[in-house]
Amino acid sequence: SATGPPKSAQTTSTAGKPTAATAAAAAAAAAAQGVERAADALPRCKWVGMYRGAAAAEYGRYHDEEWGRPLHDDSKLFELLLLEGAQPGLSWSTILAKREAYRAGFEGFDPAKVAAFDEARV
Repeated sequence: SATGPPKSAQTTSTAGKPTAATAAAAAAAAAAQGVERAADALPRCKWVGMYRGAAAAEYGRYHDEEWGRPLHDDSKLFELLLLEGAQPGLSWSTILAKREAYRAGFEGFDPAKVAAFDEARV
C-alpha cells in the first residue's frame, strides 16, 4: 500500500521541517538563479560577493536593506537619483563608499535645500 514517498524522497522531516536534501536542492536552485548563501545564511545575489573588506560589508548591507525595495520617501528617492546620476563610469561600490560625502554636499539629500543652491554653491 502507498503510504507516501519513500524516505529517500521525503522533503520534510516528520516535524515538518526541511530535510538536508531539501536545503541542498534549494541552495542549488538559488545558485542557478544567481543567488548565493552568505556566511550568515542569508540568500544574496552573486554580485554582492564581488568585493572584499569594507566594500563587501557596505555592499552586503546595501543588498540586504535597500536594493530592490520600494521607496516612497521623496528624500530617499532624491538621494538615489543623485547617486545614480554620479554612477556612470564608476562602480556602485565607489558610489556607496562616497555616499556620506554626497550626503554632506547635497544637504542631506534634501530637495528643497538643493533647489535653493545659488550659482556659487552649484
